[in-house]
Amino acid sequence: MNLSLIKRHFGKGFQMSVITKAVICITLLIPLNLFYSCSSDDDEQDPPVDTSKPYSVNISNSNVNMPSGGTITSEFSDSPTGSEIGKAVDNNVNTSFVTSHSKFHILWNGNQTTAVNYYYLISSEASSASDPKSWTLSGSNNNQNWTIVDKQTDQTFSKRQEKKEYRFKNETAYQYYKLAIQSNNGASTTQIAEWSMQNVLDPLAPYSVTITSTNENMPSGGIITSQYSDFPEGSGIGKVVDSKVNTKFVTNYSKFYILWAGSSSEPVSNYTLTSADDAPAKDPKSWSLSGSNDNATWTLLDKQEDQTFAERGETKVYNFENKISYKYYILEIEDNGGDASTQIAEWTMEMIWTDYDELVQYTNGFSHSDITPMGNFFENRHVTTDANKIWLNDASQDTPMREGDDRRLEERTVNLYPYGEPIPADVNQHGIGNCCAVAVFASMAYNHPEFIKSIIKDNGDKTYTVSMFDPQGEPIKVSVNSNILVGNNGGMVAGTGKNDVPTWSTILEKAMIKYNYIYNINGNYDLGGIGTEHVSPLFTGNGDSFAVEPGKMTGKELARIVSVCLKQGKFVIGGFRNSDVPVDGSKTVNFHAYTFMHPANKKSLFVMRNPWGGNPDVDGTKDGLLNISDNSTIPPLIDLRIVEPGAAGNIGATKPYTPPTLKGAEAKMHVADHVLRPSQRRN
Repeated sequence: MNLSLIKRHFGKGFQMSVITKAVICITLLIPLNLFYSCSSDDDEQDPPVDTSKPYSVNISNSNVNMPSGGTITSEFSDSPTGSEIGKAVDNNVNTSFVTSHSKFHILWNGNQTTAVNYYYLISSEASSASDPKSWTLSGSNNNQNWTIVDKQTDQTFSKRQEKKEYRFKNETAYQYYKLAIQSNNGASTTQIAEWSMQNVLDPLAPYSVTITSTNENMPSGGIITSQYSDFPEGSGIGKVVDSKVNTKFVTNYSKFYILWAGSSSEPVSNYTLTSADDAPAKDPKSWSLSGSNDNATWTLLDKQEDQTFAERGETKVYNFENKISYKYYILEIEDNGGDASTQIAEWTMEMIWTDYDELVQYTNGFSHSDITPMGNFFENRHVTTDANKIWLNDASQDTPMREGDDRRLEERTVNLYPYGEPIPADVNQHGIGNCCAVAVFASMAYNHPEFIKSIIKDNGDKTYTVSMFDPQGEPIKVSVNSNILVGNNGGMVAGTGKNDVPTWSTILEKAMIKYNYIYNINGNYDLGGIGTEHVSPLFTGNGDSFAVEPGKMTGKELARIVSVCLKQGKFVIGGFRNSDVPVDGSKTVNFHAYTFMHPANKKSLFVMRNPWGGNPDVDGTKDGLLNISDNSTIPPLIDLRIVEPGAAGNIGATKPYTPPTLKGAEAKMHVADHVLRPSQRRN
C-alpha cells in the first residue's frame, strides 16, 4: 500500500501507528492487495528542518523600532514557536526573540537607507545568562562589504526588561545593518526582548525649537536653544517653556547653556525656574543670566549660587534691576545638585515694571489742588455745616425726587457681600448713566476690598452708614436706608449685583446721591455723567489724578503704566475713543468707562471690565471682561484716568481678577436701553 497517498490526503502532519496501518490494509479492497504491500518501508518521512538556514520576517513602514519598513533576518531558524525574529522588533517587551546560539547575527534590510547613530537593546524576562554580552553593529549598502559602526564588550543588564541605549557617530546612510552577537552570559540560548535603531541628533550639537508669540513663558516669540541634543525622548528644550510643570527638559550635563533669541528686543527684570519631578540632585544649583543684542557681547544681569529647591514642582522667583531691551538672553548653568544630568521643568522671563518715570512726559490733565486734598474739582465748594452733618447721617432722610421724575424709591433687601467679600461682579450698571462711578466701585473692589468693608457699617436695621469726605477733605458720615431707586414699572434703576440684588455698590451709589444733594457736585439728581476723579475722593479723601490721551503711548507703555499703578493701589479707569471696533469677541463702546485689571494671559496688555457686567454681542458669563492685546488697532483708541488711592492705601492688586461662575440669569445684562444708546452715553 502506498501510505504516502493517504498522508497526502490527510495532511502533512498525519502520523500512523503500526496497528493503524494494519487496519487500513485489511479494510481496503482485496484486489489492491494483489498489487500493494502494507510494509512500513513505504512510509514517507518529512525532511528535518534545517535550522542552519536564515529565517526572515517582513516589517511594515509603520513599525516603531526600525527607521523604515524592511526585512529582518536571523542567522538561524531554530527559534521556538512564538519566539521568532519578528518578536525582537514588535515594540513589546513581554515577547522575546530566542535562538539556541551564543554567537549569531541579525540582519536588517531597510526599504530605504538610513544613517543610524543610535540603537538600544532590551533584556528579556529570562535569566540574565541568556542576555547578549558582546557584539558589533555594522552597516553595508551591498550586503557584502561591511563597516563596523559600533562595538560593545562585556555588557550586563542589571535587571529584567532593562533598556540599554547606545549612541555613536555615523553620517553614512546604509541599507543593511548587521547586529553580530559574539557571546552571551553563559546560557545555551540567547534572548532579546527588543532591538531598535534610529537616526537621532548629534548629542553634542545644539538643538533649537521655535516658540510662537502666544507662549506665556517668554516676553515674545523666538527660538530657544539647548547647548546639547542629548535629551531623552519627550524631554527636549521646548518642554522648559511649555507652561506645564509636569513636563521637563533634561540634559546629561551639569554645566550647559540655554539660549533665548527673541523675535524682538524686550526688557526683562524677572525670571523663574521650576524644579522637575526627579531627584533634587538633578536640579540646577548655580547659574547666571546675561543679555545681548548681537549674540556676542553679553551683559550679566543676575547670578545665583548654591540654590536649592525644597520641593518638586517648586518655582523660585528672581528679580533684578534692568530697563534695557535685549534680543538674546542666555541662562548658563554652572552646576547642579551633584547628578550627572540636569532637569528643569519651567523657565520664564518677563519685565515687571516698578515705575513709569519715562512715561510721565506723555501724561496730562492733572487734578492736584493746593486748596483741598480732594482735587481741583472740589475747590471752593460748599462748607459742611452742623445741620448738613445731621441730615447726612440720618438714614431716614432720602434725597427728594425731582418734580416730573417718574422713578421712585422702593425698599429692597440688600445683600452687602453676595460672594463673601466685595468683588467687581457686585457692580452692574442699570438705568443711571454713571459709568465712571460704577467703574470706580469695581476698581475699589479689585484693588481694595477690605477698604470697602471698612467704610460701610451695617447698622442692623436695614440702614447703612458710609464714611466719606466733604469737599474740604474732612471726614463725614452719610447714612442711607434700603429704599432703592427703581423705574415706574418696578425695574431696577440703581446699580446692583447679579440678579438685580442690591449690594455694597448700591449703598455707595445711594450715599453719593445723598452727598450730591448737599454739595451739588453734579447737576444730575442721580450723578449721571460724573467723572472718575470726582468719585473716588468722596471715599478716599484724595483727588490727585492724571490722564493719558489716546495715541500718546504704545500698547506696551500703556500696559506698563496700568500695571505699576494697579500695584500702587491707584484706581485705573479708561475707555475707547471709537465705538463698534472688534475686540476680544465683542466690540468697543465709546463715551463709556471701564475698570482696568491685570491680565490672566501674559500675552494680553491688560483687562478692561465693562460695568454693564457684559459686553455687546456676548453674554455676561465673563462678567464684562475684555482682554486687550498688543495690536495696531485697539491700544491707540484707549484713554486713561488714574486716581490716587488716598485712604484706601498704596498697596493694590498684583493678580488677575477671576470672576465667579455665572450662569443663566446671573450672566444676563440688565442695562437700560437709554444707557446702551451712544447718544445717551456720558464719560
